[in-house]
Amino acid sequence: MLASAARLDQGWSLEQARRGTDAPAVPTIPATVPGCVHTDLLAAGLIPDPFVGTNEADLAWIADCDWRYSCDVDVATDQLAHAHLDLTFAGLDTLASISWNGELVADTANMHRRYRFDVGPLARAGRNRLEIVFSSATRYCERTRDAEGDWPSSSFSRPFNYLRKMACSWGWDWGPWLTTAGVWRPAALEAWTYGRLGDIRPHVTVDDDN
Repeated sequence: MLASAARLDQGWSLEQARRGTDAPAVPTIPATVPGCVHTDLLAAGLIPDPFVGTNEADLAWIADCDWRYSCDVDVATDQLAHAHLDLTFAGLDTLASISWNGELVADTANMHRRYRFDVGPLARAGRNRLEIVFSSATRYCERTRDAEGDWPSSSFSRPFNYLRKMACSWGWDWGPWLTTAGVWRPAALEAWTYGRLGDIRPHVTVDDDN
């Protein structure tokens, strides 16, 4: 059978899965995938531009919340006929708990890698529910620092080095302090049976005469 692939970039919503201590209540809003919490809140008119003035400090509450991205995924009968039905993510930022039709698929903790999960046993023909809860990276790193002690860093006292997440999420001398979360690179549903092309690595040689 030939493989089929469908990008999951439509119909997403965002809501607070856990409200931080000083965070305002946020209603469920449309979400963009690929994207992140800050850009979705900005598009909904719920926060000011974080790049203006001192808004980045006023928006620190976003990093203290847990956030849920969810969407409905339509699965065709011919997709279920394949041996594998893979849910793929080119990037998840960062502490993600992924559920399909209410069943836990996986927990992730690395922004810098891709993920592939076979959801065939959990899928059904027609509408399926995909949910991803992103836990607060800030809270996780602070708990880890309390347990492990201080690790050397130049992070303005922010514990970026306890998690595989982009370091400048915690701010830098050239960038704002916006510790965000979200499906930051494309997601897709891929059906295949006999084989698939996973990676390509070109090998090159040098022409010594030129």
